[in-house]
Amino acid sequence: CKETCVNDQSKFWINNNLGNIIQWSITGGTYTASNSNSEIYVNWNQLGVQTVRVIIADKTGTCVDTIENCIDVKPGLITEINPIFKTKQVIEICVGSQVNIHYLQHHLNVD
Repeated sequence: CKETCVNDQSKFWINNNLGNIIQWSITGGTYTASNSNSEIYVNWNQLGVQTVRVIIADKTGTCVDTIENCIDVKPGLITEINPIFKTKQVIEICVGSQVNIHYLQHHLNVD
């Protein structure tokens, strides 16, 4: 499953060059669709493993394909990074997610 944090927004889209009928189904969040219905924005509001499903039907309504993805929604934690250089980028890290931190040490050489 792809991971995200509660209260985050995710974008999902599908190529719909043939003008098929697109039907979205979401658990654990609410979504807003684009005018073409080929892309949606999901606001995650429930913890745990959730699903995003899209059913694709041709113009007659016959099912052509169904795609389903799982999304693991975790609690969020907001933290500040890089305060030494005063850039204070705010990032969100989900509780329980793996995070890689690379520390770069800088030296000032004076002649």
